[in-house]
Amino acid sequence: MSDCKTQREVSSYYNYKDLINYRKKGLDMLSELDKPVVDDTIGIDEKDLDDEDIEASGYKIIGQEAETETPDLKKVVAKLSKVYPKDTEAPAGGVDDMKKPYYLHEPGVLQNIRSKYELNEIDTYTDNILIAINLFQKLPHSYDSHMMDEYKGAPFVELSPHVFVVADVSYRSFLFYE
Repeated sequence: MSDCKTQREVSSYYNYKDLINYRKKGLDMLSELDKPVVDDTIGIDEKDLDDEDIEASGYKIIGQEAETETPDLKKVVAKLSKVYPKDTEAPAGGVDDMKKPYYLHEPGVLQNIRSKYELNEIDTYTDNILIAINLFQKLPHSYDSHMMDEYKGAPFVELSPHVFVVADVSYRSFLFYE
């Protein structure tokens, strides 16, 4: 999978935007002889296979499917709609703002939320939308008056995501536009 050549032996690299364009066009523009191989780290949202996502590097587009090989050398064929780019530079603890294109799909959002959940960080953004997770436990330090004062008047992305900043920005906007 790592040679990144088409069946015509022509070197051919495609990025995420090309993959989206192929999906939109139904892959009609690809002939049998031009099956691009994409050299990118991906995740495959394939719940039928052991109930977990698959991660692989590089895949070949064949019609409406992608063929890849997992790190344990298992061959996997999945529908293109189940193949998503994976951000290899994402921090282990997740990111505060998921507006990067690599996160704006279901597996990316869920992985980021899972990473933050494991650290008891219940809030994250997608641009100016707050996503809050209920941990079913009390986090008193997150909702005390000190925290409220810290977020009062703070710019939206200056501090880590929190319901207080959303409330404060909403309140100030209400006063401004009233």
